[in-house]
This record gives sequence, C-alpha cells and structure tokens, in this order.
Amino acid sequence: MTTETTKKTNQTLELVVETLVRAHPFERIVLFGSHATGHSQWDSDLDLLVVWQTDLSPLERALEMRRLLEGINCPLDIVVYTPPELDYWKEAPSSFASQILAEGMT
Repeated sequence: MTTETTKKTNQTLELVVETLVRAHPFERIVLFGSHATGHSQWDSDLDLLVVWQTDLSPLERALEMRRLLEGINCPLDIVVYTPPELDYWKEAPSSFASQILAEGMT
C-alpha cells in the first residue's frame, strides 16, 4: 500500500473507532485481518472484532453496527461478540475468535 493509502486507512480506522466508542460502552475493539498483519492491499476491508455486553441478538448487533457506521465510505467487516461468547470461543484453538485474538491489534 502507498503511504497515502495507509494514511487514509488509518484515518478511517480512527473515525470508525471514535464513532463506535461514542455510541456504546464497548469493552474491546480489535483490528484483525490484512491490516493487522501488514498484508493489506488498496482494496482491503477493515476487519474489526467488537466486544460488547448486550442482550441484542447477533442479527440486531450487526444491524446496530451498520446503522452506526453507515456514513463510513470504506469496506468494513465487523464481528460482534459478547464477553461470555468471546470467553467461550477463545478457548477453542481453531475458532475464529482465537485466531482473531492471536493476530489482532487493540
């Protein structure tokens, strides 16, 4: 990625995180995927794990993320776990959650 693209991506990431933390008391936000591992391309999406104590269903969580971030002009892939869900799945070595936590950046 070019320096300009990296700068724009970092600005977008900051905007996304600021938008999220203003809206809800999230416990943790983790960047994972190609941007976390340094293998991103100009068209790579931002992959985020959001840990949020909520009673919303997985579908309702996804809809809330979409509502909050609808004005962000960047491809986003956001996974939302509650703390108990993350605690459960991080113990399984081959689970998506354990992979995110192994490679991700907070």
